[in-house]
Amino acid sequence: MFARPQDISGRPPAAEYADAEPDATTQSLLNQSLRQQLMQLNQTDITAATRLQTLRTSFASLTLSPVTHVSADTSERGAYLIAGLYQGNSSISQSELEQDMAADGLYVSFSQYDTTRMVKELGLGYRYLSWGAVEFSYLDLGRAEAELTSTDSATEVRPALKDYYPVGGSGWMLAQRFTLPLSERAGLSASAGYLWWQGKIDTARDGLDVNFGGGLAPVAGLAADYRFSPRIRAGLQLRRIFFDQQQMDLSGIKMDVMF
Repeated sequence: MFARPQDISGRPPAAEYADAEPDATTQSLLNQSLRQQLMQLNQTDITAATRLQTLRTSFASLTLSPVTHVSADTSERGAYLIAGLYQGNSSISQSELEQDMAADGLYVSFSQYDTTRMVKELGLGYRYLSWGAVEFSYLDLGRAEAELTSTDSATEVRPALKDYYPVGGSGWMLAQRFTLPLSERAGLSASAGYLWWQGKIDTARDGLDVNFGGGLAPVAGLAADYRFSPRIRAGLQLRRIFFDQQQMDLSGIKMDVMF
């Protein structure tokens, strides 16, 4: 049998110093390494927490933004009161009216002729979409003022006046309005509809005050408005009413008040 070789290094066997306590230098190095590892772990936790908070904030903004937008859009819908004040002008001038009467073999001259009048509107509207609304309103068209003289009898002049005289009176209008937003508060709109009207001729000569036949007249308009508050919107409006042989142009201010 061979003998186990002897350790000639002079060091004690591993079993003899495996449980030996480290010296002060070794202990200091171990403590410093442990502190560095703990600091790295703390820094990692802080970075992870920051990233988690950033993700939560981003998710909250993505979640809340569409809800806020829908809420603002929904607030635009609903019923509103319409009030308008316009200046009305007829397309029939004095010379055109005299020429039309002369073409029918009637001699008529005017000492006063003014087709400009104040037109008033009052009605209700309902906005069913942010860009669409339907409106139903009453229009007071006013009357043209004229003083005329004629060598012809009132019986002969009245039918011609009903055909050519500037329309006045009142009526009910049903219109559809389409809105194009320009900003959060300002916008443009276009409207189209029909006016069911009745009119009357009021002259300074006895026997010539007659009623128009009335009927349906197409109406078209453009408007620019501004929302001053969540409930009040006002602006400028242009409208044209297309009667059978003439038109009336309206220009003025229109205001909507939400209920």
